[in-house]
Amino acid sequence: MNDKRGSKSIFIERNRSEYKKWYSEVNWIKEEEIDGYEIERSTLLSELENYVQWGYHASKADVSSLSPGCRLCGEGEWSCLFINNVCNARCFYCPSKQDDVSVPTTSAVTFQNPEDYVAYLRRFNYKGASISGGEPFLSFDKTLRFIKTIRKELGNEIYIWMYTNGILAEKEKFKELASAGLDEVRFDISAAGYRLEPVKKAAGIIRNITVEIPAIPEDLEIIRELLPQMKNAGVDFLNLHQIRLTDYNFSKLKKRGYTFLHGPKATVLESELTALKVMLHSYKEKINLPVNYCSYIYRYRFQSRAARIKQTAFFTHPHETITETGLIRNIILTGTDAQLNSVRETIKRICLNGEFYKDEGDALIIHETCLKPALKFDVNVSLNYHATKLRNSLTYKFPFKEIHLNNNKPVFVERGRITPDIALTKKEAQVFENIFCVNNQPFRKEVVEIEINRNRIENSNRLMEVFEMEKLDHGLYPYF
Repeated sequence: MNDKRGSKSIFIERNRSEYKKWYSEVNWIKEEEIDGYEIERSTLLSELENYVQWGYHASKADVSSLSPGCRLCGEGEWSCLFINNVCNARCFYCPSKQDDVSVPTTSAVTFQNPEDYVAYLRRFNYKGASISGGEPFLSFDKTLRFIKTIRKELGNEIYIWMYTNGILAEKEKFKELASAGLDEVRFDISAAGYRLEPVKKAAGIIRNITVEIPAIPEDLEIIRELLPQMKNAGVDFLNLHQIRLTDYNFSKLKKRGYTFLHGPKATVLESELTALKVMLHSYKEKINLPVNYCSYIYRYRFQSRAARIKQTAFFTHPHETITETGLIRNIILTGTDAQLNSVRETIKRICLNGEFYKDEGDALIIHETCLKPALKFDVNVSLNYHATKLRNSLTYKFPFKEIHLNNNKPVFVERGRITPDIALTKKEAQVFENIFCVNNQPFRKEVVEIEINRNRIENSNRLMEVFEMEKLDHGLYPYF
């Protein structure tokens, strides 16, 4: 009855819309290939069970030994500042054009000076900050100034790291960065022929050294052979991430004959398998270099959620709920005057906080704790969801709140609805209350499917759609 691949059709249509004219040229996985690749991945995962610990809803491993920066990312406590938008490498997998020296930016908000950025970090209570690009060494003085200011103002309350391809790396510059307060540097050695010389220049100077590279299928053997050399060069952590498809890198990825997967974004199937193979090799050979596979589905679930959680805290009313995904949920009751009056009286009697419901005359918007008693009456129940967006300036299209970071710099949080009203049947409303309101713990999509079947709810995918709004799913994404 319900598609166990979840939002398969939704994501296929979303990918079709995103890639438009390129969609038919993409080498999407074929139906007859799915089972074979799923078996190959399952075999790798089964072997890895003996070595690695999965975390973040089974979408990232090995979480037993992550860099401090990766832990802060998973906890939703990381802000990434793009110090410029220009790079001196031309990597085929890069998802965007990198040829414009721009103002330092994070979450679409620009920061002309480091003091304003520090105010932002403090106001949103971030525990980690990274400097990325483009390439930060191309704006070295600015990079140094931002790091110094962050460390001076926030002290040891914050962990700071930097991304680089290492092409312009110099030992003296690493000394300056360490003195400024940099805790970690991450090298994309694939951008410069997998040379480890830049890494060696930072070793012993910067506290934590990480190599962070895309898992490039053609380079599997190169990466495997480099693992002991990385360890000897002073690398503390190896991060492998999954290559994704964008309009910008489409033509380059297409030439390599990769197989692409549908999902929140189109990703390279062989890239994930390469990452798992590298992890398995590292642990089997006892190289003792912690390897972390940063899947795209992890980034989609947890990094996207992190920004929303920080923003929604400024724009949620007491009668609303922030979901696990970082969205704002409303529960709306409608019905006859008599039905709504009965609900009003009941809620007023049992609800200690009068702000837990909003009376709009012909409808009541209630907090989730008020839903169970409301369901005793024959009212209509519907849901809708809102998302927030941090902005540098107003679009004037949505309700907003102005947040003053300091005397000089305001930012704006806009809020907009992302779904129409989702009308639930009586049975669906009861299941919704039971599994989404009572149970605030993470759970898998299969729990919803079981409840749908147990309650004999026919021909309805509404609760599966609700799951996507409410919860972060578990596991790596299915192949389709």
